[in-house]
Amino acid sequence: MKRLHIAAISIAAIALIAGCGSSGSTSNGDKPASGASSSTSSMPSMPSMSSSGNATTPAAAGAATITIKGFAYTVPASVTPGAKLSVTNNDGVAHTFTLKSAKVDVNVAANGKATVTAPTAPGSYAITCDFHPNMHGNLVVK
Repeated sequence: MKRLHIAAISIAAIALIAGCGSSGSTSNGDKPASGASSSTSSMPSMPSMSSSGNATTPAAAGAATITIKGFAYTVPASVTPGAKLSVTNNDGVAHTFTLKSAKVDVNVAANGKATVTAPTAPGSYAITCDFHPNMHGNLVVK
């Protein structure tokens, strides 16, 4: 019985250590994100999850893709100021891509696409859907 207990603790410790690989950092709200850091690794870059559960990946300079699926936004970790943003809606209902603090608001038809321009001022911008108040995300411009 004692060996089983030690084995269970060992397995839990290994699982905990394995889950502590690397992390991305995003924040929700209209305030600029602070304390963001990056690390260099020999491993390929993988999408990380933001605190709101949205997948994030680094954006290519000057262009970025935002995907709406399952009533959630998937956004890049950050975009450059003034970047062209391609918004793809994979849901069967219409949504909006709204950055109220930057006066950006576009309707995206069901299974449709739209293009918007990211704000030119660096900062963190809350994303909302005018049709579905429970949908939110965060766009970081830097």
